[in-house]
Amino acid sequence: NRQTVKIRNRYDASVPSVIGAVTREKPVFVEDAKFLRALTKKPIKWALPGPMTMIDTLYDGHYKSREKLVWEFAKILNQEAKELEAAGVDIIQFDEPAFNVFFDEVNDWGIATLEKAIEGLKCETAVHICYGYGIKANIDWKNTLGTEWRQYEEIFPKLQKSNIDLISLECQNSRVPMDLIELIRSKKVMVGA
Repeated sequence: NRQTVKIRNRYDASVPSVIGAVTREKPVFVEDAKFLRALTKKPIKWALPGPMTMIDTLYDGHYKSREKLVWEFAKILNQEAKELEAAGVDIIQFDEPAFNVFFDEVNDWGIATLEKAIEGLKCETAVHICYGYGIKANIDWKNTLGTEWRQYEEIFPKLQKSNIDLISLECQNSRVPMDLIELIRSKKVMVGA
């Protein structure tokens, strides 16, 4: 089931439809993680999509609420993350390109759902905030944001207070002022290029 929807008010896309309650019938990556752990004693980092990013390109025909749907995905991601940790994964990273687009939602419930996704984990946790490369519509939109992107001033303090250990920030072509990293001072920060 697919629907054509307007993505981020910028372009139309055919996306999968949620037509019933979302569930996790079985682990997705756990067997792969066990296989990898058997091959190495080195640290393993595993990337999963973040809760907000999972709902970014879906049509919600069931919950009728992005917020309700994102909480369901956060619970599912938490189950997968716990099993990955048990399989020997040392760092679990959630990729959240949606964090650089939906600033209000990030503040309202995005960071809280990320916290739900890492709940109970003892391994190191990370969030990667992508720049959002790709299609022309995204690049054109980024060009409207001005010479300095100070939008992170609102979400970095909440990430600073979160239980996330490491923040990976894409910076090569972004216009995020480096002084904003001071707002996440207690975190490990990876700056990507």
